[in-house]
Amino acid sequence: MMPRTETPSRGSGDRGASWLWCAGVGLAPGLSAGSASFADYGWGALSGVGTGVGVAFLYRAMSQGAMSVVVPVSDVGAVALPVLVGVTLLGEHLSAPVWVGIAAVLPALWLVSQDTPGAARERRGAMSDGVPSALVASVGIGLQFLAMAWTAKAVCGRLC
Repeated sequence: MMPRTETPSRGSGDRGASWLWCAGVGLAPGLSAGSASFADYGWGALSGVGTGVGVAFLYRAMSQGAMSVVVPVSDVGAVALPVLVGVTLLGEHLSAPVWVGIAAVLPALWLVSQDTPGAARERRGAMSDGVPSALVASVGIGLQFLAMAWTAKAVCGRLC
């Protein structure tokens, strides 16, 4: 077995990403062609927050648990949030096959997120490591999708 080597830390990646996000928000109005409204910048900023939260917690989840568990949980959760918002708040109607797909995904996610069968007795039935962080990541990515959709509607309303 090879010895584990530590790499030196050069600072917080979160801090650097936060500074870059602030710089982007600050520079965006001066770099635009002048057709974006204040609401467009707000939706864009919200999309950036969702992206930052989603990526940070996805990396955290992958460092805590198995990628084969974490990624499906975060992906399905990211898609579920816009669907829930569309159905509950916007009054969108889904077809029967879509509801069947949603009904199939929920128990599949529950099965994937459970701890391994060979786990110790006290861990049986518990969530796999990384799943809570993956769920937070899915909310961030879902927020990104929602904000991008609203920005696209605002832009397409003027340009399309």
